[in-house]
Amino acid sequence: MQAFKPVNKVTIVTLLLILNVVNLQGQTPVIEQLRSELNLHPQEDTFRINRLNKLGFQLRNKKPKEAQALFSDALVLSRKLKYELGEANALLSLSFYLRFNGEYPEAITLGKQSLVKFIQLKDTTNMISCIYNLAYITYFQGDLAQSISYSFSALRLAEKIKSSKWLILTNTQLGNTFMQLNEITKAKHHLSDAMKMAESVNDQDGMEHCFVPLGNIAVR
Repeated sequence: MQAFKPVNKVTIVTLLLILNVVNLQGQTPVIEQLRSELNLHPQEDTFRINRLNKLGFQLRNKKPKEAQALFSDALVLSRKLKYELGEANALLSLSFYLRFNGEYPEAITLGKQSLVKFIQLKDTTNMISCIYNLAYITYFQGDLAQSISYSFSALRLAEKIKSSKWLILTNTQLGNTFMQLNEITKAKHHLSDAMKMAESVNDQDGMEHCFVPLGNIAVR
């Protein structure tokens, strides 16, 4: 049997440095700036609410639990100060969090609450974001008819404000949903519209999201 070889000090130091780098991943200058601003600004006001929501957004994929706590704090403080925009953003972000965790009924509840707020604020862009989120939730619940209804509502608003981002996303979502229903002609129509728009604005992510479903349609 091969004798055990102790790890030398250089190797240990190297491993510690690697672990330190891994632990620091995600600590971007933006995140550190937002953390600093929150630490230096404990006052309960709209500035703090906005920073709580922004930091939560930056951490939503890297540290979802921390993001949830930040959004919850923003929600409580927004309601205390009657800050409608802060409350709407926090509700929508919490709905996203719940959706990613498969907690669909509560995600729908908070998503609808955020939509009401953004309608009152006449914030069309965030209205689209809310409806798109609701379309995703109902899609994963298996209610494809409701998902399509939400997606068309979002698409009409995207057309109204001529948002290339949301035209790509809503058409892609409709295409994928129609694929699930085996309505291939409709699926191809929306995916092709999404692809054309993505190409026109050089949206690489948008194009990538269309490649696979359009490829699947082509080989049928």
